[in-house]
Amino acid sequence: MFIKSKIVLLFIIICVFSLHSIAYSQDLFNNTLNLNTLKHQKYFIRQEDKEGITEGSLTIDVTPQDQGKYQVNIDFLLGNNHFTNSFIASEDDHQNLFNNLFFSNPMAMAIVMPVFAVQFMLLPATLLGGEFKEGFLWSSKEDDEEITIQVSSSEERFGYKAYWVEILKDKQMAVRMLYSKEAPLPFVVEIMDSDTLNEGQKSLYLELQEWEMN
Repeated sequence: MFIKSKIVLLFIIICVFSLHSIAYSQDLFNNTLNLNTLKHQKYFIRQEDKEGITEGSLTIDVTPQDQGKYQVNIDFLLGNNHFTNSFIASEDDHQNLFNNLFFSNPMAMAIVMPVFAVQFMLLPATLLGGEFKEGFLWSSKEDDEEITIQVSSSEERFGYKAYWVEILKDKQMAVRMLYSKEAPLPFVVEIMDSDTLNEGQKSLYLELQEWEMN
């Protein structure tokens, strides 16, 4: 059972990475992590589950090395769960970064995967409804469930324009995020959707608090 679960998870991650690369290449999705320009990012994390509310952080630091290589340091903290990981990657080596984020620690995987999942919920809307702007509205109904994606407002973070995107299921708020194509993850994302969250999670909140570029 464990081996089967690992195979399924690996397949999901490969699909996520492949779709992300295709969408980004067509300028339909947000920017991926660029090791050549990224120096430091820190995300605040707040998770609610049956045990209550737990807070923590996800920090990524990139240091240039010789011959186009980069040392990537990942520090993940959530309540009493803490791990660090350091590895060497080449420029734009997103697969290596994804593997180290997902497979290094199950708790980190449980936090990052729902965020990628809600970003991909935006893809059909941008493919069919066009680029995000204030007043954007797109809806679809499948299996007796109505999905609505709307942009309520915009603001500037870290020098980039970002949009407050809301995803509703049957008129109930499921996800709210501050989204920009210039950032690998939303500046802010709050997930209340039980279909997207991992088992036991009630809500998940991430916010980019620090971002330094070379």
